[in-house]
Amino acid sequence: MKSKLFGFFVVMTLVLSSGTSTAFAAKAAKGAQTSTSVISVKEAEKKAMTRVVGGTIARTETRYLKDGSLEYTVVIVSGANCNHVKVNGDTGAIIGFKMDPIVTTAPGVPTGEKTIGADKAKAIGIKQAGGGIVTKCRLDYKAKKDILLYRVYVAKDNVEYKTELDARTGDILKATTKNKK
Repeated sequence: MKSKLFGFFVVMTLVLSSGTSTAFAAKAAKGAQTSTSVISVKEAEKKAMTRVVGGTIARTETRYLKDGSLEYTVVIVSGANCNHVKVNGDTGAIIGFKMDPIVTTAPGVPTGEKTIGADKAKAIGIKQAGGGIVTKCRLDYKAKKDILLYRVYVAKDNVEYKTELDARTGDILKATTKNKK
């Protein structure tokens, strides 16, 4: 155990003192095979922006796959859509893309209900988060309790804020946060 810890600290010290990217340091610390071709978060974001021109980056998530390779998911809001661009952390190649509308309505929501509207729900979600970018706003219905609610997701500083609102009154029912790394 002591030798593994010592090895970890040696790798971290060498990597950090040489100015190599933190993504490389994290990969080295995980014990995966390392290479100097690991791209930084900023490079992954720049590559993702070539796929979604004119958007705003909401957050960037980093994860390691089972084979030890690094993958970035860059979430970009553009117009009425939230785009998820997956970038290979070793090569910088775009390996996946998904586009979802920001405002959606779940199946089973009663029609003709008077609500505060998606725009007001998004404004309340942004205020609750203290700023940020709305990545999702969904109108849902809980039939057993006859609750019509908006779920608003806001990204700010790689933290996802989820606010559930009463869709009829705008009252906040629940607010949670989740770190996205």
